[in-house]
Amino acid sequence: MRKTFLFAAAAAFIFMACHRKTVPTVADRTDIPAAPAKPAEAVASAADIEAGHAIFTTKCSKCHATKPVDKWTVEGWQPILKAMIPKARLDSVQAAQVTAYVKANAKKG
Repeated sequence: MRKTFLFAAAAAFIFMACHRKTVPTVADRTDIPAAPAKPAEAVASAADIEAGHAIFTTKCSKCHATKPVDKWTVEGWQPILKAMIPKARLDSVQAAQVTAYVKANAKKG
């Protein structure tokens, strides 16, 4: 009798542990915090864009032919810049300048 009770209790415990838990959905929640405001992107100066152009043409052409900037959109350039900036060994200022140049001259839309 005792073994049966322990077996039933263990089976119930395992069943409850493996059972799907109910989680409130977003529609059920009333305490959703407001999304934080997206910080405004800094506007690049003409000097930064020109410096970015110089860096782009000199540093990028050391390893391969430079691609036309308007070949890709800003979204298309993001993974390229993420991969190439460390390979070109650009510091943070140079990276910001190249990024400003690309953003200013990338294909629109």
